[in-house]
Amino acid sequence: MIQLLEPRGYYHPEDMPRPEPFYEGPDYIRSANKGPRGKGYWHRPRHGQIMRDGHFEYCPGTDRGRYVVDQERPCYSTWCGLSFSFPVTATEPPKGEPICATCEGRYYGHLGIAGLSFRPRLHEPGVITGIRPRTCPGTGTLWTEEYEPHDAGTCAVCGFYVPIVREERGRLKVAGMRAHAPAKGLIQPCPRHVYGDLVFLGGLVVCRCQVPSE
Repeated sequence: MIQLLEPRGYYHPEDMPRPEPFYEGPDYIRSANKGPRGKGYWHRPRHGQIMRDGHFEYCPGTDRGRYVVDQERPCYSTWCGLSFSFPVTATEPPKGEPICATCEGRYYGHLGIAGLSFRPRLHEPGVITGIRPRTCPGTGTLWTEEYEPHDAGTCAVCGFYVPIVREERGRLKVAGMRAHAPAKGLIQPCPRHVYGDLVFLGGLVVCRCQVPSE
């Protein structure tokens, strides 16, 4: 087992459970696909999270419904940038099977082993590293108080004026701001969760960890 780094914050909808990070993982992982292409290389895991997959269940009188968890799965991100769920693990790869050179070099480099040097962009609790999402965390939400009756409003996360998109998924009606890049008014990230656990309270968007417990 090796120590894993703190995951970077990732956006997820407010009404879905936040991924739970874990900090110990196997030395090597590879895809569980047994096909010749899926078998691929052995990789070094960089960080891991427990993801909770599920579906929205229709609830009378609501727009978005209720999220129901169907399964929990471990998800690893590797030093070369790939992601794997339910991977094959090993302390040492079987002799003759290929190892990802990018993962191996970056893993040993960040430890300063064998004369290698690699400085990853770390995300640690209390440390902000300039992470800026490509898509605004307000996408898909109704975090605005101005959208009616024009079906558009100012995003409370970044200040951009965005159209509201409405669609029906079976019995479930969904409405939210159209996908957009964050504007200059993007709020500051949380030192712990970055933009991964935002809530909309009193017309303001804040991280859930900053909301006083009742």
